[in-house]
Amino acid sequence: MRVFVTGASGWIGSAVVPELIRHGHSVVGLARSDAAAERVAAAGAEVLRGDLDTLDVIREGATGTDATIHLAFVHDFGNFAESLRKDRAAIDVIGQALEGSGRAFAIASGTLGILPPGQVATERDRPEPGAGHPRQQSAAAALAFAERDVRPIVVRLAPSVHGTGDYGFVPTLVNVARERKLAGYVGDGSNRWTAVHRDDAATLFRLAIEKAPTIGAATPDGAAPGGTAPGGTAPGGTAPGGTAPGGTATGGNPAGGAATAARAAAGTAAATPGETVAAGKTAGLVLHAVAEEAVTGRAIAEAIGRGLGVPTGPAAPEDFGWIGPMFAMDNPASSTITRELLGWSPAGPALIDDLESGHYFN
Repeated sequence: MRVFVTGASGWIGSAVVPELIRHGHSVVGLARSDAAAERVAAAGAEVLRGDLDTLDVIREGATGTDATIHLAFVHDFGNFAESLRKDRAAIDVIGQALEGSGRAFAIASGTLGILPPGQVATERDRPEPGAGHPRQQSAAAALAFAERDVRPIVVRLAPSVHGTGDYGFVPTLVNVARERKLAGYVGDGSNRWTAVHRDDAATLFRLAIEKAPTIGAATPDGAAPGGTAPGGTAPGGTAPGGTAPGGTATGGNPAGGAATAARAAAGTAAATPGETVAAGKTAGLVLHAVAEEAVTGRAIAEAIGRGLGVPTGPAAPEDFGWIGPMFAMDNPASSTITRELLGWSPAGPALIDDLESGHYFN
């Protein structure tokens, strides 16, 4: 496929682009500066100059390709409302450009704030209106394009997408600990974050546009309409012995496990055998880029403390600056449905192991 990627030179995009190219796809990458254009070209992609303000360029990129992955986002926490407005405008333009095409349209979102504290969020869960999830309106807008024959996929990223070169939330926590000479955690440190290695997140975006099916209810034999991967196998393949991940479907169809996972990711109930819908019906998918379901704030703080050689202890959320409210959140999340549907199997190092490797403290 020819894939349009916004944010192609960013933290996640710079891993997604080579991942796509390694697997035989060609990439058109949006680049907002000369430096970004050089990075995109060096990765082997075609450069399209523009940014989130050049909506006509974004429309051109989406229209002229087979799939779109939207990763660009203005991380301006001083004017976050404007960042959200630009994100929503780009999503609307891309969705309108793809209307009626049946093409895949994947966007990045997040797992923080999907559910109240203490609950493990799944791909099936949707945040309540006005909940703490900051990008819920953008995600909802993307999913709504399923009604216009677009194949929208919301990839909820863990708050820690870690790896060498990370400049996101964890490096911010490291810098706060370095300045305060204390690696802090909020309360007793039992609140939980999710985590994923950047390379594993990139793999998931590739699998999402390659293998995420068109989803309706089940056909009589339990398979999702339009939901078979190249070669005729269910998304994610079948497990040894012929059973699909998640078990064999009623009636012995190994595709049923993946079909059930697909309906769950779409936020719909599993259909009973014999239920039918028109072939090719689409529904928006939600996937979780989560390798670790629950890493405690205290475990993160202790790893940072060891890396910096500073003590670890409790701190108030305001001691962390702008990241404090997020670091205080308790939001574990599961990726079971994602793994069953797409055969995604994270292989990168765990967050604490990545911290222990030392590159966060150079």
